[in-house]
Order: sequence, then C-alpha cells, then structure tokens
Amino acid sequence: MAEFATPTRRMANASGHTHAAADRSPREASIAASLNARASVTAQRRIAAALVQRRAATPVVQCFFDHGDYTFSKNQRYAIDEDGGQSSGYAAQGEAAPHQSTADGTAELPNPAWQGAAEAGADAADAAPETITYDRYKPAIEVLEDCTHGMEEIMHGQQLNEGHDVSDLIHPETGARSLWGESDALNVQRGAATDQDAEASPAVGQGYVIVRQSGDGTKYHGAAVVAKDGPDDMTMETWRRVGADEDAPRVVPTYEMYGREGEQSFQHQWRETFGEDSTVSVAATRALPAGAAVGDEGDADDAV
Repeated sequence: MAEFATPTRRMANASGHTHAAADRSPREASIAASLNARASVTAQRRIAAALVQRRAATPVVQCFFDHGDYTFSKNQRYAIDEDGGQSSGYAAQGEAAPHQSTADGTAELPNPAWQGAAEAGADAADAAPETITYDRYKPAIEVLEDCTHGMEEIMHGQQLNEGHDVSDLIHPETGARSLWGESDALNVQRGAATDQDAEASPAVGQGYVIVRQSGDGTKYHGAAVVAKDGPDDMTMETWRRVGADEDAPRVVPTYEMYGREGEQSFQHQWRETFGEDSTVSVAATRALPAGAAVGDEGDADDAV
C-alpha cells in the first residue's frame, strides 16, 4: 500500500532505534559506548549487568551458560563467541547450520563436561575430551544498521529497501497477524495486543520484537532467530548507531543467545532499556511487495 512507503514510515522505523545522547539513561549510554567500540549485544548486556542491581525476587533459570570465552546453549548444540567485535556462531557437528549463515571452517571449543570431570578427579577427566569440534559460521548477509529492519532482512534472507511492509506480529492465541511498522502508535498498540512476555518463542526464521509501552527513550528492538536448542535461541541482530535523519550503513550482524525464562529471556535482557511494561512479540515474514528487495525494478516510493 502506497502510504506505507512514505518518509513517515521510514522515520518511524528509524526513530525506534536511535539514541539521542541527551535522552540516554546510564544503561543506554553504556550500550552505546559498547556499540561504538564494536562490541556485541552480548557484551552490552554484560556491561549493563554490572551497572544494574538485579531484583532479589527475580528467579534465575539456567539454560544457556558461559564457559570460557563462549556461551553455549543448554544442550551444547550451539555456541557463540566474540572475536574483535565480530561474533562467530558454532554448531555441534551434525546439527543444522544457523539460518542465514555461511560455513567458516571448524573450531575446537572447550568442553564444559571436561571441566566438571577434571574437578571430580583425574580418572574422570581422562574420560571426557578437553575440547569438542564445532562447525564455525559467520553471518551470510550484511544488514542495514537498524535493528528491526535488519531483523526483517535476516528473516527474509535478502537485503531490503526501507519503506515497505515486510513483517507481521503474530497473536499468540489466534495466530492473527498485525502489520509491523505502519506507525509508532500502531506499533505500540499491536505490540500490546500480541505480547508474549518472557514466553515468546520465535521459530527459526522469525524474530523477537520488544516495544516500549510508556515513557521516553528507545522505542523498539528486534532480533532474528537463526537456531534453537530446547529453551534457547541463537539470534542475529544489530542496533542503529546513527540518527533518524542519517543514512544507516550496512553492517555484519552479531550472534546472540537468549533463554526462555528469568534473567535469560529476551524480555528480561532488554527491559531495563525499554521499561518494565515493555512487550515482547513474535514477528514473521509477509510476502514482499514490488520494489521491496534491493535490486528490484520498482522504486520504494512508487510501490503499491
């Protein structure tokens, strides 16, 4: 529809991810500083955790876990790391490749079971390998440095022009779809109507979308799910660094890891930025309109 291809929609898309320096909370300033240093979103969360006191009543549900320089999913089927600001993703040999990822050789990762065995005694340690061979992957796509637009590009598996309707939020009970990105006001309304809180569980090829429901600050964040291991999701995502009136560059997204409940959920990891009443929805692709894909014949402003 033509009205969705206007500059108004593009501004709504972009303004959701831009941090004005004067409006930043201390946590947002920390996140921005980490991004400027090309740290991953995982690193941002860890920096923020040192600045924000966790509420004592919050239950801790351990699913994914850190071991050495890596974060492993619960069953160790997938892992992520950070290397010079550009993360790598790992899949245990025989597991499916992460969505929109390119093979990048193999790597020997530390075996968490070996550490436990070593602590139990030398004989036990000898029974468990110290390392495990994983297939290593890197993102197969450069995305626009805008979190929900980048999420949409990863979900669709191709670069997209701004200003088109390319994803929906899914109602958790009825499966009804609500267009994402029509306006800020409708994004808030539809985010509330499709809220799944910490229980949101996008399939591979779908995404998380968190929406601020009140107060000032950053409006949205999105992350595309590229692999799943039980209660854990590996995502690829980015964050907009430039202002809404500036052209965002294309960047390599980073791999991240989320659980389903407690402090590991997508909701908990981001609610300090988006507010205690923020909502988390599942986003899914919709058919691409003419001119949406980069390289298509049509112009985004002429699409119908």
